[in-house]
Amino acid sequence: MYIVKCNGFVDSVTASKDKAGLQLKKIKLTHMIYSGFEIKKVGGTFPFYIIEREKGNFEFTPSLKNVSKAVKTIKRSTDADPNEWNGDPMTIYVVEKEYVCKTPGLDRMGELKHAHVDNSFLDAFDKGGIENALEMYA
Repeated sequence: MYIVKCNGFVDSVTASKDKAGLQLKKIKLTHMIYSGFEIKKVGGTFPFYIIEREKGNFEFTPSLKNVSKAVKTIKRSTDADPNEWNGDPMTIYVVEKEYVCKTPGLDRMGELKHAHVDNSFLDAFDKGGIENALEMYA
């Protein structure tokens, strides 16, 4: 797998180094100021998971076990308002097939299937594991 990433977001996930390189060229052509974009090679196949703990801090894995381990590190929010989150932020992106941003160099990660790990997600995780929680919330 080849990830085209920037400081703060993932632009594409492909199985082809050539496709990743082509996307990087498109980014260079459309952005006068080119910085922070790189191609990262990671192991695995689809489905593929991106764990974002803080904005732009990514872990890449093809393993649901690794996603499950990451979720187990999250502390529940103790805020009285369930829409507020004072716990450890985490977003899990599920990349089921090749993803290439249609607008090279812009953060469009919200188009990917994803789940914000909050207390409701953690409840589903506790009841049925990571597959259950992702099925309900991603």
